[in-house]
Amino acid sequence: MKLSFLKGVLFGVVAGILLAPKSGRETREEIKKIYAEITDRITEELARLKEVTRDAYNEVVHSVVNAYVQAKQITTMEAEQIIAELKDGYDKIRVAHEEAIRREEKSN
Repeated sequence: MKLSFLKGVLFGVVAGILLAPKSGRETREEIKKIYAEITDRITEELARLKEVTRDAYNEVVHSVVNAYVQAKQITTMEAEQIIAELKDGYDKIRVAHEEAIRREEKSN
């Protein structure tokens, strides 16, 4: 429950990147796939945290995104764009994380 909720919020934050004009349907599909993977990895890392501080959030985002740069799955420019989009989404993620924890505690 917590993972899917955070994943939805994160994907919403990076959706603006996916809507940016790109050349070719295949390019957009490949980018969409990679961004979904990045979102999944960030979500998994954030779900392990008891509290999502701005520093912890930025560290997770940078770590995951930079791993994709190192693997040459995204360019440095794409990484900078993703990081910028996600940095702006911190408050949404923090609220979503807190809500997910509250829901989890209620269900237990």
